[in-house]
Amino acid sequence: MSFESRLELLKTNIQPNNKLNSSNELNSSNELNNDFTKKDFSLNMTEFMNTQVVNIYSRPWFKLEKNLKKKKINEFLIINKSKFNFNDTNFKKLSQEIDYAFKMNKLNKGTHVKYDKEKTEILEIKGLSFEENNFKFM
Repeated sequence: MSFESRLELLKTNIQPNNKLNSSNELNSSNELNNDFTKKDFSLNMTEFMNTQVVNIYSRPWFKLEKNLKKKKINEFLIINKSKFNFNDTNFKKLSQEIDYAFKMNKLNKGTHVKYDKEKTEILEIKGLSFEENNFKFM
């Protein structure tokens, strides 16, 4: 039911002294108003969510929470594992060294990790270089 038709319905139910014709009509009118309010709220909330949803990774590196940083580091390592054909042993060693550096707060600053907040990906970890199935981390 459209807004205009609801408005017409309400107008026809109101007498000149601004009272509704009966208590049943009052209840149905309140139900219509409640329905209308709920739908309005729902539409407004949906519109808000569509325009305001923010990617949690779209922040500078130093503002990301530790668990989000850890996920991005793991994504970076997995991408480079396939790029440089790491075997499982070398990849495990790389993961352990990076994990240790992360725990020692050596990868928390923006100067240690080059991060693109628009693409939400790590571009580079300072001191980490890759070769075919090998890496160096200082």
